[in-house]
Amino acid sequence: MASISGMATSAKVSPSWGSNSLSAKIPSQLGAFSKLYNTFSLASNGLTATVPTQLGLASSLRNRFKLESNFLSSSLPSELASMAKMGDEFHVHSNEAMCG
Repeated sequence: MASISGMATSAKVSPSWGSNSLSAKIPSQLGAFSKLYNTFSLASNGLTATVPTQLGLASSLRNRFKLESNFLSSSLPSELASMAKMGDEFHVHSNEAMCG
């Protein structure tokens, strides 16, 4: 079973790391969590660069996808299109230089 920092990627997880002063690129390895369940939040941090296409692999995410209020740039990868159906719970606003 694959793991990232000792956490099983096949387990149901709802990571919420919002408002933690994280500053770096979003690791593409987070897309290995194939069973993201309720919430995925990296909102209100200092994250930079682009959104990794691998996050689109989290097709089981049900409720919230939150990347707002960071310093992300570029456009959203098309792999995230299925998550946009969450409507009001798909948050990517307030990012520097992000389009799409």
